[in-house]
Amino acid sequence: MAIRIIAGQFKGRKIQVPDVQGLRPTPDRVRTTLFNWLQQSIYGLNCLDAFAGSGVLGLEAISRGAQQVTALESDRVAASAVNHLLEAWQVGPNYQMIQANTLQWLTKCEQTFELIFLDPPFESQALNEAVAIILQRQLLTANGLIYIEDSKSKPGFAGHPLLESIKNTAAGDVTARLYKICMID
Repeated sequence: MAIRIIAGQFKGRKIQVPDVQGLRPTPDRVRTTLFNWLQQSIYGLNCLDAFAGSGVLGLEAISRGAQQVTALESDRVAASAVNHLLEAWQVGPNYQMIQANTLQWLTKCEQTFELIFLDPPFESQALNEAVAIILQRQLLTANGLIYIEDSKSKPGFAGHPLLESIKNTAAGDVTARLYKICMID
């Protein structure tokens, strides 16, 4: 399967998605909606693409002017595919793919992000734990945003009192929501 970058510097370029169990790239329609929500505010942001999979969310962000994307992917094949693509497209140092367990990496992370993409495999139980770690460790800046993609038929995100849903959409079995942080102590 191949998916394409919708807009920006890499518009129209295709990403070959490796056949990895649980890998489900964000559909074009949902990505279009997400980046319409973000509009020009993506420019210059420091982003985290946790559970990166095909890397499409982070690549779309870089294509549209994000300053930096750090992508995390535990599967060796998927991470390697993204690294090969970064080299072929000559993306440069602004996009870093790290092969790591997202939850473990988050517990050790010392940097903050203005935008975090959370799109784990639907069957994963990691979504709520990832949000809890991000908020507890204050990895999201005070005006930061978290994008959460979840299954409409079997939602895994229970919500969090520090997050306020500001946008949401659904397409097929995908529910996509954009949250802003209410406060950080």
